[in-house]
Amino acid sequence: MRSARLLLREMGDDVYPERLAEVLHSKGASLEMDPSVAYDKAPLEFSVCFENKEVNGAAALEEWTCEWSFGDTLKERGWTASHYFLLSRPSRFKKPVTAERTVQATFRQPKWSTAS
Repeated sequence: MRSARLLLREMGDDVYPERLAEVLHSKGASLEMDPSVAYDKAPLEFSVCFENKEVNGAAALEEWTCEWSFGDTLKERGWTASHYFLLSRPSRFKKPVTAERTVQATFRQPKWSTAS
């Protein structure tokens, strides 16, 4: 029943798992971070935003998995993810140290899918 309901929603959206593969391969999505600057222990929200607004929120997203890696030992799953970083604090007499962190999203397609 769940699969049938999901297929009906996909038909209503006119967005199917195969179309998501095309969008992701053509780099039709970007990773967003809010707020745009990270502070020590301050929560951040990461999300995948598709250029085509019809794809954002489409039922077909439920058939894919988005896995986040934050450059530390923590990982999360979902099209949005919350995270915070432990950043070194500068002393009063030293310049702040800027540190770069690599955040990566990996997209896993359904096992049954023929899209590659």
